[in-house]
Amino acid sequence: MRAPLLFRFALVGTAVTAVAISAAGTNDSVPAPADQYVCVADYAAGFKVDKADKSWRPATFKTEEKYIVKKSKDSEDMFVTKLGDKYSSFVCDARDPDLPYIRCSGFGDFFMNYENGRFEARGPHAFAITNKVLVEGENDVWMEIGKCSPL
Repeated sequence: MRAPLLFRFALVGTAVTAVAISAAGTNDSVPAPADQYVCVADYAAGFKVDKADKSWRPATFKTEEKYIVKKSKDSEDMFVTKLGDKYSSFVCDARDPDLPYIRCSGFGDFFMNYENGRFEARGPHAFAITNKVLVEGENDVWMEIGKCSPL
């Protein structure tokens, strides 16, 4: 069993930095993730462009996405692909053996905790980086949450 973590927060300029400190002094390594998972979205929400006045509105979205999180055949790298897609949507960072989750980036961000099976996926950062005319359906900002199961 891992020791509980205590968090110390420090203000650095305008950013807040969190440092995790184990109550026992060291973190026990968490088990390695499985080679493959299927992740199913339960809820999706965010913002979309209103068709009438081209302004941002809060929105809920359909949760039709399923993702496959899979270890590469040639390395320890992991990739996330939407079910049915030919190419990966996200490439995962190297796994930290002291953390029970992986972080992936690409067409947005994807986080998966392989201890509790939860994931969150975020779409591209359209609100902050879009300089073009807002178009309904093209500039949506979304986040999905759901559960993953080993295959």
